[in-house]
Amino acid sequence: MDLVINATSYVWSISSGSMSVISQTVNSNGTFCTVDFGNNFTTGVLTITTYNSCGSFSRNYVIQSVPLQPGGISGPGANLCLVSGAIYSISPVVGATGYTWSVPTGATIIQNTGTSITVNFGPGFTNTGNICVTANNACGSSVSRCYSVTARPAVPDAINGLASVCKSNSNVSYSINPVPGATSYSWSITGNAVLTPAGVNSTVNYNSANNSNATLKVSATNSCGTSQPSSKTIAINLSCRTADSQEETEGNESIRVYPNPSHGKANLSIEFEKDQDYIITVSDVTGKIIMTNLIHGKSGLHISELDLTGISKGVYVLSVQCENKSPQSFRLLIE
Repeated sequence: MDLVINATSYVWSISSGSMSVISQTVNSNGTFCTVDFGNNFTTGVLTITTYNSCGSFSRNYVIQSVPLQPGGISGPGANLCLVSGAIYSISPVVGATGYTWSVPTGATIIQNTGTSITVNFGPGFTNTGNICVTANNACGSSVSRCYSVTARPAVPDAINGLASVCKSNSNVSYSINPVPGATSYSWSITGNAVLTPAGVNSTVNYNSANNSNATLKVSATNSCGTSQPSSKTIAINLSCRTADSQEETEGNESIRVYPNPSHGKANLSIEFEKDQDYIITVSDVTGKIIMTNLIHGKSGLHISELDLTGISKGVYVLSVQCENKSPQSFRLLIE
């Protein structure tokens, strides 16, 4: 080490009985220490302490003879039910002269090149386990690096679909991406909503929901078992009104929305007793306004075309507010 300004003396010490300081030198070019490492040395701490009339200061240096812990293990981690020829590998570890691998019960190493292994997973491997590796040299073995593997499918990706709905929504679609190796899927929902599963898709009817929140879950299954679930929290507005019927009447106005569901274009018909203005607002179920229009209505039957062909498929809320009346809301499904 370099000389320390204002230091008047240096003392080296060690924490391991299998290494010892056999000489130390201080000269104009720096401070040096010679260490003898015994046959049983694996790891220790070398400490240098500097002194002057005001006190002392120490710095530690960790020394080890066994290799460092291997880096991350690469290879498949899920859907290993009866899989043959799965390859796992690590990067070479500095100072290592060999490697020791272990695999879970029911799995067999069929090839070992040192930094990689090839594994067959037999009928005895149906759950989860660890693939582990240590780096070795003449002084011993490193800390193990382990990688969790499972015979079951991976956890499904995030569930696609609305995260905020009205209780009156009766046909809300949800889906996931297919999970590699899965042969079936299990869906569930809380809050008394009614779920209709169909593989990677499901439909939920919220009419019977009795809680402002519901948890939707889906798991993937293969012949070895079922994965951990992917879940989605759904906020349910128990009081909002998005009528599944296509017609409502308030006062003297009869309002119809058709066709519903539609492919983007729908008609709004209102029958007035007198000329009046009304406002149409279309929003998604989170409350974000998609479109708003002020329309001058004439007495009698008035029909307006709604062109929503540029928006995404899903459930929307159509609100109609006539003069001096509270707004009426309708559920509008775009397919």
